[in-house]
Amino acid sequence: MNEKFFKLDSEKQERILNAALNEFASFGYDKASTNNIVKNAGISKGLLFHYFNSKKELYYFLYNYSVDYAIEKFNGEMDYQEKDLLLFLEKTLFIKIQLMRKYPNLFNFFISCYMDTAKEAKELNIMNDARALELKNNAYKHMDYTLFREDMDFARMMATIEGTLEQFSTNEMRKLQITGGELDLDYMYNEITAYTAMFRRLFYKPEHGGGK
Repeated sequence: MNEKFFKLDSEKQERILNAALNEFASFGYDKASTNNIVKNAGISKGLLFHYFNSKKELYYFLYNYSVDYAIEKFNGEMDYQEKDLLLFLEKTLFIKIQLMRKYPNLFNFFISCYMDTAKEAKELNIMNDARALELKNNAYKHMDYTLFREDMDFARMMATIEGTLEQFSTNEMRKLQITGGELDLDYMYNEITAYTAMFRRLFYKPEHGGGK
Protein backbone atom coordinates (compact mmCIF):
# COMPACT_ATOMS: atom_id res chain seq x y z
CA MET A 1 0.00 0.00 0.00
CA ASN A 2 2.80 2.39 0.94
CA GLU A 3 6.08 0.61 1.55
CA LYS A 4 7.95 3.76 2.54
CA PHE A 5 5.46 4.62 5.27
CA PHE A 6 5.49 1.13 6.75
CA LYS A 7 9.26 1.28 7.14
CA LEU A 8 8.72 3.86 9.89
CA ASP A 9 8.73 2.57 13.45
CA SER A 10 5.25 1.60 14.63
CA GLU A 11 5.01 4.36 17.25
CA LYS A 12 5.58 7.08 14.65
CA GLN A 13 3.18 5.39 12.23
CA GLU A 14 0.42 5.46 14.83
CA ARG A 15 1.06 9.10 15.72
CA ILE A 16 0.70 10.09 12.07
CA LEU A 17 -2.36 7.89 11.52
CA ASN A 18 -4.13 9.14 14.65
CA ALA A 19 -3.34 12.78 13.87
CA ALA A 20 -4.69 12.38 10.34
CA LEU A 21 -7.78 10.46 11.48
CA ASN A 22 -8.58 13.18 14.01
CA GLU A 23 -8.10 16.01 11.52
CA PHE A 24 -10.17 14.53 8.69
CA ALA A 25 -12.87 13.28 11.08
CA SER A 26 -13.14 16.73 12.68
CA PHE A 27 -13.03 18.96 9.60
CA GLY A 28 -13.73 16.85 6.50
CA TYR A 29 -11.51 16.68 3.46
CA ASP A 30 -11.63 20.27 2.23
CA LYS A 31 -11.04 21.98 5.59
CA ALA A 32 -8.56 19.48 7.01
CA SER A 33 -5.12 21.01 7.46
CA THR A 34 -1.87 19.13 6.87
CA ASN A 35 -0.25 21.76 9.12
CA ASN A 36 -2.42 20.54 12.01
CA ILE A 37 -1.67 16.92 11.16
CA VAL A 38 2.12 17.36 11.28
CA LYS A 39 1.87 19.49 14.44
CA ASN A 40 -0.21 16.88 16.27
CA ALA A 41 1.91 14.02 14.95
CA GLY A 42 5.13 15.76 16.00
CA ILE A 43 6.75 15.54 12.58
CA SER A 44 7.83 17.97 9.88
CA LYS A 45 5.67 18.76 6.86
CA GLY A 46 8.52 17.66 4.64
CA LEU A 47 8.48 14.24 6.27
CA LEU A 48 4.73 13.89 5.76
CA PHE A 49 5.04 14.69 2.08
CA HIS A 50 8.00 12.37 1.76
CA TYR A 51 5.57 9.52 2.43
CA PHE A 52 2.47 11.03 0.84
CA ASN A 53 2.76 13.21 -2.25
CA SER A 54 -0.43 15.15 -1.56
CA LYS A 55 -3.28 15.65 0.86
CA LYS A 56 -5.49 13.55 -1.42
CA GLU A 57 -2.99 10.68 -1.42
CA LEU A 58 -2.86 10.79 2.39
CA TYR A 59 -6.67 10.82 2.57
CA TYR A 60 -7.03 7.84 0.24
CA PHE A 61 -4.28 5.93 2.02
CA LEU A 62 -5.87 6.63 5.39
CA TYR A 63 -9.28 5.43 4.24
CA ASN A 64 -8.05 2.24 2.59
CA TYR A 65 -5.71 1.43 5.47
CA SER A 66 -8.51 1.96 8.00
CA VAL A 67 -10.98 -0.22 6.08
CA ASP A 68 -8.41 -3.00 5.59
CA TYR A 69 -7.32 -2.84 9.22
CA ALA A 70 -10.90 -3.03 10.51
CA ILE A 71 -11.81 -5.90 8.18
CA GLU A 72 -8.68 -7.83 9.12
CA LYS A 73 -9.49 -7.39 12.80
CA PHE A 74 -13.10 -8.51 12.39
CA ASN A 75 -12.22 -11.45 10.14
CA GLY A 76 -9.59 -12.61 12.61
CA GLU A 77 -11.90 -12.62 15.62
CA MET A 78 -15.48 -13.05 14.39
CA ASP A 79 -17.32 -16.32 13.95
CA TYR A 80 -19.31 -15.70 10.80
CA GLN A 81 -21.16 -18.98 11.30
CA GLU A 82 -22.75 -17.64 14.50
CA LYS A 83 -26.54 -17.93 14.21
CA ASP A 84 -27.52 -15.91 17.29
CA LEU A 85 -27.73 -12.28 16.19
CA LEU A 86 -27.34 -10.86 19.71
CA LEU A 87 -24.18 -12.86 20.37
CA PHE A 88 -22.85 -11.74 16.99
CA LEU A 89 -23.58 -8.06 17.65
CA GLU A 90 -22.11 -8.32 21.14
CA LYS A 91 -18.82 -9.61 19.72
CA THR A 92 -18.89 -7.07 16.91
CA LEU A 93 -19.22 -4.15 19.30
CA PHE A 94 -16.48 -5.40 21.59
CA ILE A 95 -14.08 -5.68 18.63
CA LYS A 96 -15.09 -2.16 17.59
CA ILE A 97 -14.18 -0.88 21.05
CA GLN A 98 -10.78 -2.56 20.80
CA LEU A 99 -10.22 -0.87 17.43
CA MET A 100 -11.12 2.51 18.90
CA ARG A 101 -8.66 1.95 21.72
CA LYS A 102 -5.85 2.01 19.16
CA TYR A 103 -7.42 4.53 16.77
CA PRO A 104 -9.96 6.61 18.74
CA ASN A 105 -11.29 8.45 15.67
CA LEU A 106 -11.43 5.48 13.30
CA PHE A 107 -15.22 5.24 13.11
CA ASN A 108 -15.71 9.00 13.33
CA PHE A 109 -13.49 9.17 10.26
CA PHE A 110 -15.66 6.65 8.42
CA ILE A 111 -18.79 8.65 9.29
CA SER A 112 -17.09 11.86 8.17
CA CYS A 113 -16.14 10.31 4.83
CA TYR A 114 -19.68 9.11 4.27
CA MET A 115 -21.21 12.50 5.07
CA ASP A 116 -18.55 14.61 3.31
CA THR A 117 -19.65 16.36 0.11
CA ALA A 118 -16.10 16.79 -1.21
CA LYS A 119 -15.41 15.11 -4.55
CA GLU A 120 -12.59 13.07 -3.02
CA ALA A 121 -14.89 11.64 -0.35
CA LYS A 122 -17.60 10.79 -2.87
CA GLU A 123 -15.06 8.87 -4.95
CA LEU A 124 -14.11 6.80 -1.91
CA ASN A 125 -17.72 6.06 -1.02
CA ILE A 126 -18.53 4.93 -4.56
CA MET A 127 -15.52 2.60 -4.55
CA ASN A 128 -16.40 1.05 -1.18
CA ASP A 129 -20.21 0.99 -1.04
CA ALA A 130 -20.42 -2.37 -2.80
CA ARG A 131 -17.69 -3.83 -0.59
CA ALA A 132 -19.43 -2.69 2.58
CA LEU A 133 -22.76 -4.13 1.43
CA GLU A 134 -21.15 -7.46 0.60
CA LEU A 135 -19.50 -7.65 4.03
CA LYS A 136 -22.76 -6.89 5.83
CA ASN A 137 -24.68 -9.44 3.78
CA ASN A 138 -22.06 -12.11 4.46
CA ALA A 139 -22.14 -11.35 8.17
CA TYR A 140 -25.93 -11.55 8.47
CA LYS A 141 -26.74 -14.40 6.11
CA HIS A 142 -26.21 -17.17 8.70
CA MET A 143 -28.44 -15.63 11.37
CA ASP A 144 -31.38 -17.60 12.72
CA TYR A 145 -34.16 -15.03 12.76
CA THR A 146 -36.66 -17.58 14.08
CA LEU A 147 -35.19 -16.84 17.54
CA PHE A 148 -37.13 -13.57 17.55
CA ARG A 149 -40.69 -13.13 18.73
CA GLU A 150 -43.27 -13.16 15.96
CA ASP A 151 -45.70 -10.75 17.62
CA MET A 152 -43.42 -7.71 17.19
CA ASP A 153 -42.25 -5.78 14.14
CA PHE A 154 -38.85 -7.18 13.17
CA ALA A 155 -37.54 -3.96 11.54
CA ARG A 156 -38.33 -1.96 14.69
CA MET A 157 -36.67 -4.57 16.90
CA MET A 158 -33.52 -4.43 14.77
CA ALA A 159 -33.52 -0.62 14.75
CA THR A 160 -33.83 -0.59 18.55
CA ILE A 161 -31.02 -3.11 19.07
CA GLU A 162 -28.54 -1.67 16.56
CA GLY A 163 -29.33 1.95 17.42
CA THR A 164 -28.92 1.41 21.17
CA LEU A 165 -25.60 -0.44 20.88
CA GLU A 166 -24.24 2.10 18.41
CA GLN A 167 -25.25 5.01 20.62
CA PHE A 168 -23.64 3.37 23.63
CA SER A 169 -20.27 3.04 21.90
CA THR A 170 -20.52 6.60 20.53
CA ASN A 171 -21.26 8.04 23.98
CA GLU A 172 -18.35 6.18 25.55
CA MET A 173 -15.94 7.47 22.91
CA ARG A 174 -17.14 11.03 23.47
CA LYS A 175 -16.45 10.66 27.18
CA LEU A 176 -12.99 9.35 26.36
CA GLN A 177 -12.23 12.28 24.08
CA ILE A 178 -13.40 14.79 26.70
CA THR A 179 -11.55 13.29 29.65
CA GLY A 180 -8.46 12.09 27.80
CA GLY A 181 -8.61 8.86 29.80
CA GLU A 182 -8.43 5.25 28.69
CA LEU A 183 -11.15 2.78 27.83
CA ASP A 184 -12.35 0.68 30.76
CA LEU A 185 -12.76 -2.54 28.82
CA ASP A 186 -14.22 -4.49 31.75
CA TYR A 187 -16.91 -1.85 32.29
CA MET A 188 -17.75 -1.67 28.59
CA TYR A 189 -17.91 -5.43 28.21
CA ASN A 190 -20.25 -5.69 31.20
CA GLU A 191 -22.48 -2.95 29.77
CA ILE A 192 -22.62 -4.56 26.34
CA THR A 193 -23.56 -7.96 27.76
CA ALA A 194 -26.18 -6.29 29.98
CA TYR A 195 -27.78 -4.65 26.95
CA THR A 196 -27.80 -7.85 24.89
CA ALA A 197 -29.24 -9.81 27.83
CA MET A 198 -32.02 -7.22 28.10
CA PHE A 199 -32.75 -7.44 24.37
CA ARG A 200 -32.84 -11.22 24.60
CA ARG A 201 -35.50 -11.04 27.31
CA LEU A 202 -37.50 -8.47 25.35
CA PHE A 203 -37.29 -9.73 21.78
CA TYR A 204 -36.49 -13.47 21.76
CA LYS A 205 -38.99 -16.26 22.13
CA PRO A 206 -39.21 -17.84 25.63
CA GLU A 207 -37.53 -21.04 24.48
CA HIS A 208 -34.51 -18.99 23.37
CA GLY A 209 -34.14 -16.88 26.51
CA GLY A 210 -36.98 -14.42 26.05
CA GLY A 211 -39.17 -13.30 28.93
CA LYS A 212 -42.31 -15.26 29.57
